[in-house]
Amino acid sequence: MKLNKRLEDILDILMNHEYVKIEKIVKLLNISRRTVYYDISKINNHIKKYNLEISNVRNLGYHISSEDKDKIRKALKYSKDDYILSSEERCISIIIDLFLSLEKSTIERYCNKLLVSRNTVLNDIKNVREYISKYKLELEAKNGYKLVGSNNSKRYLFINLYNEYNYFFDEYGYMQVFEDIKTLMKEENLNIFKNTNANYILMYLAIFYKNYYVKNKDTITFKNEDKNFLDSLDSHKEVKRLLNIIRKVLNNDIDEDEVYYIQTFFTRDEDIRNYFYQNELNSKYILPVNMMVKEFEKISCISIEDYDVLSKNILNHLIPSIFKIRYGIYYLNLIKSEVKQKYKSIYQFTKQVVKTIENNLDIYLNDDEIAYIAMYFGGYSSKMGVEIKIPKIVIVCNSGMATSQLLKNQIEQLFDLIEIQDILPLKNFENYEKYYDFAITTVDLNQKQAIKVNPILTDLDKQNLLSQISNTQSVFNFEQEFINKIINGVEKYATISNKEKLREEIKNIVISSREKGKSYKATLRELLNEDTIYLNQEATSWEDAIRVSANPLKNLGYVKDSYIDAMIENVRKLGPYIVIAPKVAMPHARPEDGVNKVSMTLTTFKEDIYFSGKEQHKVKILISLAPKDNQTHIKALACLTKMLSKKENIDKILNSKDKYEVLEVINKYSR
Repeated sequence: MKLNKRLEDILDILMNHEYVKIEKIVKLLNISRRTVYYDISKINNHIKKYNLEISNVRNLGYHISSEDKDKIRKALKYSKDDYILSSEERCISIIIDLFLSLEKSTIERYCNKLLVSRNTVLNDIKNVREYISKYKLELEAKNGYKLVGSNNSKRYLFINLYNEYNYFFDEYGYMQVFEDIKTLMKEENLNIFKNTNANYILMYLAIFYKNYYVKNKDTITFKNEDKNFLDSLDSHKEVKRLLNIIRKVLNNDIDEDEVYYIQTFFTRDEDIRNYFYQNELNSKYILPVNMMVKEFEKISCISIEDYDVLSKNILNHLIPSIFKIRYGIYYLNLIKSEVKQKYKSIYQFTKQVVKTIENNLDIYLNDDEIAYIAMYFGGYSSKMGVEIKIPKIVIVCNSGMATSQLLKNQIEQLFDLIEIQDILPLKNFENYEKYYDFAITTVDLNQKQAIKVNPILTDLDKQNLLSQISNTQSVFNFEQEFINKIINGVEKYATISNKEKLREEIKNIVISSREKGKSYKATLRELLNEDTIYLNQEATSWEDAIRVSANPLKNLGYVKDSYIDAMIENVRKLGPYIVIAPKVAMPHARPEDGVNKVSMTLTTFKEDIYFSGKEQHKVKILISLAPKDNQTHIKALACLTKMLSKKENIDKILNSKDKYEVLEVINKYSR
């Protein structure tokens, strides 16, 4: 078999890096994860005749050993020089070089290192300044480029780069240090880290203390109360031993306080939460989290039934996260790409509302952390169904709280009639004594009732769950009655040759319809069309403006009068919360207030509409939204939000001479 261009591109990437995560290949080549899996399998089939194989190392990614790379080069004539860095990769390469290289950082040096022109490097430097500004860092150009800012911010940026672009670190030769640390740990019988990411963290510590610490010699100051907390943990003495091993391997005098930095990596979330709650350190986070949840409900138009439960769950997740972020450490979210892909709209809304947390607590939340929070919102947005105690489900999950919560809500969305009675880590499940019908798990379980799934359910997972759980008599009794009625009705007018096969076929249709119905998401173009766009309307007040904007939905039969009344009443009660962008307001109410069909109108007005006496509450565009549930409108609303985030789009809509000019803008964002 001859390798095609895409297979060659994948092999080029793997040949030029130590470890490559699947997300990187997806991003570089703009292909799906499934395609990557398929292509890696093809490449393995091709190179197995040379006794070679691409391995997939947990938490690190795809890997080809140095020895195997040499064999591949000889067999297939591959050269590292063939790989050309993108603009983004050059930017990242420069930042990493600023952290790790002992050579003077100059334009000329980067021209030679990256094999690009002076103008290209100058443009890359602009991108570097923009990239590091998110971390409150600056680039100083005196006597060579240097990163300027707090040591905590520098470390936070550095670990982000390592987690996202670890293949760029290969040239700094830290793998031998990692192996030496592991060897000494084994010799000294130091095996305290139960964390599944322990090896990954040790690799990071190897590059950090071998290169970063030697060049930067920065120190990080822990608060005395935080030191006392870490001192009190059983792991403290063992981490001191690890620090001494790192010193011995590197023959380097590392500051004693670095023990707290290392220990923070391995400190359990539960211990950090207990520390915060016992000392009432959580109180300053409660208001920002509540504000974020309310902001999410506002911009997503998702009805959140229980603010307290959702806010508490997010708070419990954020407490250990913020503790670690403040000291330049963060959680690696292994399913970030899946969250961003499958919950794209929820993720987009979350990215907007986390600014409330960032501004109030003076921290920066990266994509991994935003994805975790999106998992909570994603789970709660899809909670629906009848609360009837039927099959008892236990979820066994060794991932964090966010992953468990997301899995729980996906399962609740899939089944109308189940009871999830517990969510347990594997160690607690071993002694679990309560009766359960099924254990749905993300880890291997040697139990007859266990069903293994992915943290984000694939189509295959859903089919498997539906197949196995629907076979229990208690779940689908209500559907059996429905199916029996259909069969009885058919028998009145036709002869049924095989009643059981017909029963099975109807059951499959019911299951399929449920799944399809719950997955449908309206597009922006479906909701905003020739029938739902109105330009240059007139209104005597904001109440009148809402009626003018929403009446077309009533005339089409999509909403009742009661829904329009509820929209107006919401503004009276809650104030001008519906102003979502400059000159734009989006009145809406709850589905149960009188929505027959998910729908939306876009209305422009000749004169300004005032929702209060303040200038920022003056609008000329009203988007009347009627959500049928917590799901169907999400995709369209996310596209609308993205469209309205750009001032030029708002101006184009206001200056449009007819609705078709508005539709030109909408078509660019509808997907």
